[in-house]
Amino acid sequence: MGVGALALVWVATSGACRSSSSDGPAALRVEVDGATRAWKLVEIEALPAQDVTLDGSVYKGVSLARLLPAPLAPTESVVARGADGYTQTLSYEAASRPECVVAHGKDGRSLSAAEGPLRIVLVDSPGLSINNLVHLRVEKARN
Repeated sequence: MGVGALALVWVATSGACRSSSSDGPAALRVEVDGATRAWKLVEIEALPAQDVTLDGSVYKGVSLARLLPAPLAPTESVVARGADGYTQTLSYEAASRPECVVAHGKDGRSLSAAEGPLRIVLVDSPGLSINNLVHLRVEKARN
């Protein structure tokens, strides 16, 4: 069975996404076939993280695959959208790479307001990096 309709939605509320309080509002919502998993930024930061280097900066974050409820199928892709409406489609191959990261830090600090609080970073494919990530959707690849 495939992943189905999946959307990860970052709830953009001023200041809420930088809260380190465990009582803070959800920073990321994962919706799968009508079911929702709400993530707080502190929960994402607590997941096993990895460092990746892009354009001379070291980003810290979680593998995109770790945030999905099931592995992607080869017939699926991920559509990522930033707060400014900019979108990019990540192929199965790109989204499944271990170095495709949802970053929450850069060079030992939280991401700047221009980049985050969450950003997709894909090593060797800087054009697929998405600042201020607000939405991810898994969909069947189009023919």
